[in-house]
Amino acid sequence: MKIILTILSLMLSGMVTVAIAQIKAQTIEVRGRLVEQIAHQRKGVGNIEISVATKRPFKTNKEGNFTFVVDYNKSDHLNISILNQGYRIINPHGGVIELMGEQLLNKNPIIQIEILVVGDHTDPVLEEKFHQLERKMKSLKRQRQLSRKQINKLNEKLAQQILNSENERQQRQSEIDRIQEDLNNQTHQNKELQDSLKSLQNQNKKLNQRVDELTEDLFYALAEKYKSQQKYYREFAKELEDYLVKVKDLRDWLKHM
Repeated sequence: MKIILTILSLMLSGMVTVAIAQIKAQTIEVRGRLVEQIAHQRKGVGNIEISVATKRPFKTNKEGNFTFVVDYNKSDHLNISILNQGYRIINPHGGVIELMGEQLLNKNPIIQIEILVVGDHTDPVLEEKFHQLERKMKSLKRQRQLSRKQINKLNEKLAQQILNSENERQQRQSEIDRIQEDLNNQTHQNKELQDSLKSLQNQNKKLNQRVDELTEDLFYALAEKYKSQQKYYREFAKELEDYLVKVKDLRDWLKHM
C-alpha cells in the first residue's frame, strides 16, 4: 500500500513522466529493392525510374536496388511510384511506405523495404486477380476502419497467396502443354495421355476455384481481425483517458487538503 501511495505521490508531483519516442531522427536512409516474382523466386527489376515526393526521380541498379534519404519530420509515410510504363506496384498497397518503428530512434536510422511489381507480360488471369485485390483494398480503405499499416499487411498476405497459387497453376499448365504436345505428335490416339490431360485440367480448374474461395475467406477473416484490434485500442484509450481524469481530480483534491 505504501509503495502504491509513493508512486501516486511521485506522479502527482510531476517527478515521474512517460516519454514515448519523443526524440526522432531528422532524416532516414531508405534502402530498397524493386522485385517481381518469377516462378518461386523474386528477382530484381533493374533500370526502373522511381519517384518519391520531394525527391528527384532516380533509377534502380541492375539488381533492382536503390537508396535515398528523406526528411522524417515532413511525413510519417512515403508515397513511392514507378514512372516506367509496363510495370505497376502490387505491394505495398498504393506504394505507401510507413516510416515508423524502433529503428527511427537510432542516431542514423535505416529502413529496408521491398516493392513488388508486375509487368505487362503478366498472365491475364493473374492480372485480373490483382485488379480484384486492388478493388477490395480500396473498398476497405474507404471504410476507414483499419490503419495504413494494417491494410498493407493484409494486402501483402493476399498478394503473396495469389502469387503462390499462380506458380502452382503455371506448373500444372506446363505439364498440360507437354502432354498436349505429345498427343499432337502421335499418329494415333493415346487414351492414357488423354485421361491424364483431362485429369490435370480438372485439377487446375478446381485449384483456381479453391484459391478464389480461400482468398475471399482470408480477406474477410483478416479484415475482421484488424477491426477487432481497432475496437480494443479505442476501448483501452477510453479507459486510460478516464483514469487520467480521475488522477487529475485526485491531485486537485490533494492540493486542498
